[in-house]
Amino acid sequence: MEKKRSDMILIAVLIIAAVIMLAGWRIKKQNAAGSSDTILEITVDGSTVFKEKTEDLELPFTYKVETENGGLNIFRAERLEDGSIGVSCESADCPDKVCVDTGVITLPGEVIVCLPHRVTAGLY
Repeated sequence: MEKKRSDMILIAVLIIAAVIMLAGWRIKKQNAAGSSDTILEITVDGSTVFKEKTEDLELPFTYKVETENGGLNIFRAERLEDGSIGVSCESADCPDKVCVDTGVITLPGEVIVCLPHRVTAGLY
């Protein structure tokens, strides 16, 4: 009988801990999405070519990246229906188009990568 009670207490503690962790994760995600300190940084071959707070951008914002090897990527930032700012790779002349297929990024830590052109666009 004592073993069943201790098992139930352990299960209850684990469930409570999981709920607290989930709530913390959701709060952190909401705060990050609404942050005015989010920075858009675009790099070519590891060197920053553009860096600015997303709130300071005149939206819709378009940035064209032409690389030394002849590559072309066009990034676009715009305000979305939910009020957040989303960044996407509007077009690219690379063969696989993974950067274009990435879609819209909105949260700090998300990055769009074009490997053939060695270009990244990330929110930080």
